[in-house]
Amino acid sequence: MNDLDGADRTAAAILRELAEPFELGVASVQISASIGIAYYAHDGSGIEALLANADQAMYEAKRQGRNRYCCFHEAAPAADGSTPPPDPA
Repeated sequence: MNDLDGADRTAAAILRELAEPFELGVASVQISASIGIAYYAHDGSGIEALLANADQAMYEAKRQGRNRYCCFHEAAPAADGSTPPPDPA
């Protein structure tokens, strides 16, 4: 994915699809998800930092009410204690 909006659109599409009820045996069920997004280089350059920052963003999405997505730079300080850079937009 080469653009920030693409990740947002993809996360929103995943949440929409997961919100649709489906049959599980004889029951109709619904599930939800909380998605955390971290962008390579912007939010970390190593896999450990990116995963930690995406995890932090996911917990922020849960805190905001679940069935949401949150980008790391909107969530909180970086895993290494530094402040994330401002949104480039």
